[in-house]
Amino acid sequence: MAATLVQKAQNSNSATAANTTIGSGQSWATPTSGNLLVAWANSDISVTGPSGWTAGPSIVDGNAAYVWYKISNGTETSITFTHSAFNTTVGVLEYSGATVPRDVQNTAGTSSGSSTSVNVSATATSSTGDLWICVFGGHSGSAGTAPTWTNSFTNQQIVYAGTANTTINCATFVADFQNTSAATVNTTVSWTGGTMNDRQSLLIAFPLTSSGGGGTTPTISLVGSTGISSNTAGSFGPLATPGTLQNGDFVVVVVTQNQTTAVTFTGTGWTTLSSTVNTTGAYAPLILYQIWGASSTMPTVTSSTGKWAYCTMAFRSDSGTMVVENTAVGTGQTTAGTTLAAPASSTAKTGGNVSVLAFAGRKSATGATAVTTTEPTGWIEGTTPSQSDASTNAGTTAALQQVHAELCYDLSITGTITPGAATFSQSSFHTGYHLVAYGVPSTVTNFAGWGLRVNL
Repeated sequence: MAATLVQKAQNSNSATAANTTIGSGQSWATPTSGNLLVAWANSDISVTGPSGWTAGPSIVDGNAAYVWYKISNGTETSITFTHSAFNTTVGVLEYSGATVPRDVQNTAGTSSGSSTSVNVSATATSSTGDLWICVFGGHSGSAGTAPTWTNSFTNQQIVYAGTANTTINCATFVADFQNTSAATVNTTVSWTGGTMNDRQSLLIAFPLTSSGGGGTTPTISLVGSTGISSNTAGSFGPLATPGTLQNGDFVVVVVTQNQTTAVTFTGTGWTTLSSTVNTTGAYAPLILYQIWGASSTMPTVTSSTGKWAYCTMAFRSDSGTMVVENTAVGTGQTTAGTTLAAPASSTAKTGGNVSVLAFAGRKSATGATAVTTTEPTGWIEGTTPSQSDASTNAGTTAALQQVHAELCYDLSITGTITPGAATFSQSSFHTGYHLVAYGVPSTVTNFAGWGLRVNL
């Protein structure tokens, strides 16, 4: 087991402008989806890290030093750190063969006196096989040069921000190390060229994957599904749970109400992908998703104007907790029809994925016949068709036109996913949805490099 440094990039801002970015101008290439990304900053002012990254250790003292990290989705071509116009240094490193969640982290620092070294130690024993990264941030002193680290740490980055690198405001040294057995790890960085007053070190460890960037393709399975409708207007819920859920499961909900106001709901842990109104079709779709957790609850719909239909689905990866990668919402139809394709996926995966399509709609003609959905070729409805294809079926006036909801999935697709069209038994107004997520292993023996693809 070993992690490999794929690429690294850095930038500095000597108080000339707000915000600092790493991109192609810093020789940063598009990272590989599934690899570990670690970002850091050292500044005269507080810094907000790139959007969607997880915060690691940090110290805000005479200077502000930070670490953030994430598993790449293959789209991080430009990485921006947000701050006011103060001296700032930033950097990013990409590794294959390491994963999240982080194993252990610790900080050490001082803002008194001056020194040419600083020490930081882990507060817990690491897992067998960890990638360790230490970020040293110095402030207010002479520019240190030639940093050396104890205990086999290898220096990877040296970045300055200030005046001619002699009287500096920020100096940053970054080093890494891999241990092959459980251990408490510490390191001291020393340098030549002068002393620094504020000295902060941030240490973080990430588990190695079982084969250093390869591993076993995760197995994705359907946990369960539901499909329920009512011909009576009113609030409803909690929605039926799609099987017996576990922490880390990916849960998707699609709700359609026959009304011209947005669907409202209560519930814990949900992210709203879409809550709009198709004014032409006179229906309101609601799309929710979440990674199931200990405090999660199924939603209760609180809007009560129109009758309704909903479906739920849940998926599980044996590689661990799933993480949302990106989302897309199709354009609601303004002309009724009997076919519709959801948006295509934006990132290709090579295996171990699941693709899910969601549709919401309202019948365009009066009549008490339910709307049934035929999924695109190769796609599968839920545990049974009735549990992922729901529609109302009563009422013959324009105000009581039928609404319907659909979820379907495919476990075999690789590459960029361009869904075929779903077909509907009645001419309707529809909207389609797309969402991408990937699986993150919870232990070092699980595989991190492959993704879970979910298209809504």
